[in-house]
Amino acid sequence: MTHDDKFPDRHKYLGPSEAAIACGLSPYMTRLELWQEKTLRRARTERSKVMDRGNWMEPLLIDRLEKEHGLTIIDRQVELLDPARPHLRGHTDGIMEKYHYIGSGFPLELPDCGCRGVCEIKAPGSRMAQKFTREGLTPDYIFQ
Repeated sequence: MTHDDKFPDRHKYLGPSEAAIACGLSPYMTRLELWQEKTLRRARTERSKVMDRGNWMEPLLIDRLEKEHGLTIIDRQVELLDPARPHLRGHTDGIMEKYHYIGSGFPLELPDCGCRGVCEIKAPGSRMAQKFTREGLTPDYIFQ
C-alpha cells in the first residue's frame, strides 16, 4: 500500500495529524508546506519508518487491547465526517462498543453510560516514549 491508498482524497481536507501543522505547532512541517501539499503544488511528504511501524502495529495493538482489557472494537479505520464541514475530517483506529479509558495502563472505572468510544493507537519508538515519559507529550502530539 502506498502513502495515499487508504485515503486518496486526503488533499481535500485537514485531518487530525495536520491540525497541529495548520496551527503552527508542528516541528515536522510548516504551514506553507502543508498548504502546498493540500493544493497539490508539491508531492506529499514520503512516509517514514516511524509512520510505517505505527501503521503496522495498530491492528496488533488493538487485538492486544481487546484481549488484555476486555475491549470490543466494533469497527476499525473509521472516517469521521461532518457533512456541514467536509474540509474537516478525522480517521480513528477503531470504535469501541463501550467507552473504556486506559490512560495509565489500568482501566478507569466509569459508570456504564452505554456510550461508544474512539480507539486511537499511538506507537512511538522507545526513544520517543522515554522522552514523553520524561518531558510529557509535545503539543503537536497532543493536538491529534
